[in-house]
Amino acid sequence: MFASPEIHIERCVRYRYRYSGCQRCADACPHDAVRLHDAGIEIAADRCQGCALCAAACMTEAVAAKYVTDKLPPNNTAQKRQVQIACAPSGIAAENVVPCLGAVDVLLLATLLREGVEVYLAGSGHCALCAHAPQGAAWLDLQLDALAMLRAAVGNSKWATLVRVGDAPQAAQLAPPQAARRQWLRHLLVCGLQHGRTRDAARSVPPAYAIRAAAVFVPARRQQLGQLLHDAKHETQVLPRHAAVAAGSVAVAPTCTYCEACVRVCPTAALQLLENSKQWQLGFRTERCVACGVCVEACQPGALQLRDRFDGNSRESVVLRQLGKQLCTQCSRSFASEEGIEICPVCLADNEDFASIFG
Repeated sequence: MFASPEIHIERCVRYRYRYSGCQRCADACPHDAVRLHDAGIEIAADRCQGCALCAAACMTEAVAAKYVTDKLPPNNTAQKRQVQIACAPSGIAAENVVPCLGAVDVLLLATLLREGVEVYLAGSGHCALCAHAPQGAAWLDLQLDALAMLRAAVGNSKWATLVRVGDAPQAAQLAPPQAARRQWLRHLLVCGLQHGRTRDAARSVPPAYAIRAAAVFVPARRQQLGQLLHDAKHETQVLPRHAAVAAGSVAVAPTCTYCEACVRVCPTAALQLLENSKQWQLGFRTERCVACGVCVEACQPGALQLRDRFDGNSRESVVLRQLGKQLCTQCSRSFASEEGIEICPVCLADNEDFASIFG
């Protein structure tokens, strides 16, 4: 049996924003081994079977399974023209055995194929009989669908072939994906964005205790995607957002109250605060975004949304929101505001509190 995945709690969006409803790892786990709470996640060792599907589902790599990701590093296959990958439950002998084919990241497959390495996947015919069903088969379908998307974006001319070895007994052939599996895959596209919407509509800023400070980082798979798209040398590559690809883009509506909560919860610093004495700007860098959606959850006015498509070759910061800064007539504090507002939010709140107490 494979070991349980490692948890890097400070990378989890539930740690960074305690009201986050993200449950991608729990949805991907076929063994009910993932425990969710407002400080992150835990994996129950007595239930975990090491399938690593939770790691495949985590956009921020808060859950990591090195026994899968280190299995096929591209630099170790530079001299090979073929790579065989089999899932352990199938019992098929291969040079590389992983706990579940659904846990093999699409970026790893894409990198191998683009370098001319032919990939053979063996064991998918066993999915109907596997202990990791139905999530294992669903994630394999999802990874291969994402692979087709990337292949179309980068170009097919130099890519090698991926072969799914037909290893299932004739009597155990799988039917097309069931409606329940398709519905589960669609759920992954919006997981985390439909949660946390029961917050108080009147609140414009999440409470201070809801956001935990942690170091920013860019997950390896996001860097790998950036390199893959950059190597294609296309000026623009607009890709659809995909549940198996840790990348995306955001848009902001005029209802933004410039509270900066989105900047503070973003684990990769894709959202950035750019300001000087005269201007306040909310910047965004596509090459750092992993589409985790925690910024959307933390945005109390609901001004932020994940876009359906993103520019895969964008390398520069884009200004999403811009406001002038001015001095408060009451405290002389510099603050960003819409035109015509002369008193800063702090003084406004103090005035309201004073009025409620003394009339």
